Amino acid sequence: MISTGTLIFGVGAIHHLPFRTQRLRLLRQALDVGFRNFDVAPAYGNGLNEVELGRALVGFRSECQITTKFGIPVDLYGARHPNLFFLIRGIRRLSDTRYGDEYKRRIFSAVEMVRSLEGSLKRLKREYIDDFMIHEPLGILAKAQVADLHEKASRLKEQGKILRWGVAGPAVSIVQFGSDPRFDVLQFPFEDLAKIAVAPSRRRIAYGVYRSYLAAVSDENMTFATFVRDRLDHGGMDLIVATIAPATLASFCKCF
Repeated sequence: MISTGTLIFGVGAIHHLPFRTQRLRLLRQALDVGFRNFDVAPAYGNGLNEVELGRALVGFRSECQITTKFGIPVDLYGARHPNLFFLIRGIRRLSDTRYGDEYKRRIFSAVEMVRSLEGSLKRLKREYIDDFMIHEPLGILAKAQVADLHEKASRLKEQGKILRWGVAGPAVSIVQFGSDPRFDVLQFPFEDLAKIAVAPSRRRIAYGVYRSYLAAVSDENMTFATFVRDRLDHGGMDLIVATIAPATLASFCKCF
């Protein structure tokens, strides 16, 4: 069976595992299952998830592709103190009345783009990122701002630091970019496919696949893995699946 899509392991939730050994074990299991594409961002686990992914891919870097993003101005204490992540997060939740406010802001400047990329490369222990994306705009970006980002992305491609350039987010936040040919890849929720016009020549990555599975499947015999396999073969796009449950992760061996 020939697949028209790639299955990507989403690393956005591994910081919910309390111990580094658990996180590394899960990522190594993903490799054993067959995953060679991974989706992450500095905002996931305040940098922790990029650090853990970088550790897990030692010895596999030449085989794997990584998507990461920029623009959400989080404090990267997870990267600085991976063993104390849960303690620091707990203290901040209790003591900081503005906890979580950074997720309501965005910084989409060329300077921040480069700064974030360099940090991600360091945490991931890589020389380049395969897919580098704007992370969930909160509103329409000005044409001049987008032009600056495109110009910087072109330079980063020339330098070999990114291979593809794109934007990630729900349809309401990225619809202005659907017809922009300067983006190589768009990432959006699976259920938003019909809301975004994307040229077939560009890479499309869908997340939130499990929600669509629950909403669409009435056949009790169709497992989530079977649903994913079918969409990979016929959907014409790449899919992100994410879990921190080893048993669920093991089920995806059927998709490779």
